[in-house]
Amino acid sequence: MLPSQRDLRSASEYPKSLSSWLELDYFRRPRRLRRLRRLVPWTVLLLSTGLIAALTWLPGNRRIYQADSVSTAHAIFNEDCEACHNASFGTAKRLLRGNNELRSVTDEACLRCHAGDAHHVRQVGQSACVKCHHEHRGRIAMARVEDGHCIACHTDLTRHTDATKPGDADRPFRDVTSFLGGRQPHPRFFLTDNPQDEGTIRFNHEAHMNPKGLLVAGSLERKQLRCTDCHQTDDAGRYMKPIRYQKHCRDCHPLNVRVFGTIDEIEAQEEADRFRAEPASHPADAGEGLDTVRAVLRDRFLQFAYQYPSVHAPRSRTEAESPIPGRSDPDSGSTTRSAADWAEQQLRENTRMLFDGPGGCRYCHRLAAPSRRNSEADPTPRFEPPRIASRWFPHSVFSHERHRSLDCRQCHAQATESRSTSDVLMPSIESCQKCHNGTPQGARTDCVECHAYHAPQETRDSPRDLAIEDFLRGQGVHAPAKTPRTPTGR
Repeated sequence: MLPSQRDLRSASEYPKSLSSWLELDYFRRPRRLRRLRRLVPWTVLLLSTGLIAALTWLPGNRRIYQADSVSTAHAIFNEDCEACHNASFGTAKRLLRGNNELRSVTDEACLRCHAGDAHHVRQVGQSACVKCHHEHRGRIAMARVEDGHCIACHTDLTRHTDATKPGDADRPFRDVTSFLGGRQPHPRFFLTDNPQDEGTIRFNHEAHMNPKGLLVAGSLERKQLRCTDCHQTDDAGRYMKPIRYQKHCRDCHPLNVRVFGTIDEIEAQEEADRFRAEPASHPADAGEGLDTVRAVLRDRFLQFAYQYPSVHAPRSRTEAESPIPGRSDPDSGSTTRSAADWAEQQLRENTRMLFDGPGGCRYCHRLAAPSRRNSEADPTPRFEPPRIASRWFPHSVFSHERHRSLDCRQCHAQATESRSTSDVLMPSIESCQKCHNGTPQGARTDCVECHAYHAPQETRDSPRDLAIEDFLRGQGVHAPAKTPRTPTGR
């Protein structure tokens, strides 16, 4: 340290010039910090280059180029980027131009495996698959798109609809931006104030849901019905199977038939009792009708007559002149009858009770107006088709299995008080919004929670020409489509 100039004793020691104390050529000498400043950038550059090269060429290390892992469904193509990225320099063009609309995955790559389709026949323009379905977002479902993709068009449907194409003439356009509310809330499930069920089957839900139970035919016991006794879901747990008489109604409403006339043979009488315990058949599908019921009954009576000939054996004159009171007997003037004649007589008596009796078909089915008959020789009545709706909301998807822990009346509350077939017992949008409320404690309110983008009626068939080995190797999926195979008829 230089001596202080204020110190008189050391003032004589202070040099006259400070230049002798300084190294004027210090800047020409290399220093450690300067050497490090030159060495560090080159070292970092070389290490980064080596690391990138290692991550590029070592197998199974391409994640450095991904925003995140691929979705679960596409995990098999994780090592085969070309399976999807088939647009030449698509990624580079998007980065250089700064245009997010440029894609490196074309629709052809998606349609190699997926049978994609248009959203609606009246849609204006077509959207690329990857515009809505974004990959490299982790192990999530690519089908769960954000609401923004839907609202982009549904905020103003008129502007995105081709009015020159037919379709949805009876369905007014409804713009929507949110399921819960806001400026354009989701419309009601039924656009009419008083929807009517067009079904023709007479049914009373209130009577069938009697807490005291219902009397079972042939028994003094009561059975308390539950909703699931009749309404059962399909194998996927989504929608309800059709109601069938043989499975759901027969036990309580049997179509009983009987053998008329006097039977002397004990075994024949016992068989007649069993015959009565077996109800008449009911048409199983739309292709069957009352003619089917008649045919089955005729076969049953013929089999009974062939098994026990005594029921149509020659009768005495007294028996022949004593028909059933109030009914005409076509064989009253004869003393012999064949098995076929006896079966026809039994068939006429039973079908009269089934078709025209108050406890037969008329109990549930409604006669066509006016009632039409085939001919005078065949006085079979004509009933209106059931017209029971299989799907009330065909433009949405639903899963009863996911809601199985709820009491059915939580959503179908009006079922306990319904007495008329015309009552529509579907839930309202308010009942759904109780759970799907957009709060942390509520269920999701995404558009795709209930709606699917792709119209099922417009679905295109998949190529179905790929082999299992193509997927396992992660190769071949991006290859040109093969020529469709021609069925051999075997």
